[in-house]
Amino acid sequence: MGSNPKLLRVNSDLARRTRDICRDWLSKIDRHIAENLNKFTCNDIKEMYFSLFGELKRWRSSSGGFTGFSEFLIFRLLYHTIGETFKAIETGNIGTNPIIFKSENYEIGQNVKINLNGKKKFPDIYVKRNGSLVSIIQIKIVTGGGKKQITREIETFKLFRKSYPDIKGLFIVFLKEAFTKYKEQRLVEIGYRPVILEDNKTLISDILRQII
Repeated sequence: MGSNPKLLRVNSDLARRTRDICRDWLSKIDRHIAENLNKFTCNDIKEMYFSLFGELKRWRSSSGGFTGFSEFLIFRLLYHTIGETFKAIETGNIGTNPIIFKSENYEIGQNVKINLNGKKKFPDIYVKRNGSLVSIIQIKIVTGGGKKQITREIETFKLFRKSYPDIKGLFIVFLKEAFTKYKEQRLVEIGYRPVILEDNKTLISDILRQII
């Protein structure tokens, strides 16, 4: 993962063992991503995501309330697609503030505050190259919010475009359900590329390379 930042203080032996188990699990997924980076299709990523939720139901009846795995997958895919050696840098108290990842040429982060003419925005993932913001990624499992949801996403992307005219955007959706031609057209019109993972045989790394 690059250099490891300090973790929240863990005092008990049992808690430390649990932390190490979680770290090992995430490391195994990350190695799997790195080793198969140029094989994963978009649909593979969708299936990887839902395979976890299927397993969760076997252990706790429901997968509800478990969030962040979709962002983890896309972030680590981006990390390995860039392919540079990153250093993880704390931005404050690790319990409340995100960590940013910096390499010689890139900076990437998730849910990090970006100021746009006085307005604060927190893209799911951002990419900076040589200090300049070059792309953002928004991630949805399904676009079930109707026209209002797409309108909000478009207005946010327009704010980024005002400050960064050449910025690229990916709007990644895991399921094609409810993603209508209207939504696709609205996004394409402003250069905000929609990517539906379900049944998509394109290599996800090929798509990510286009925004870095």
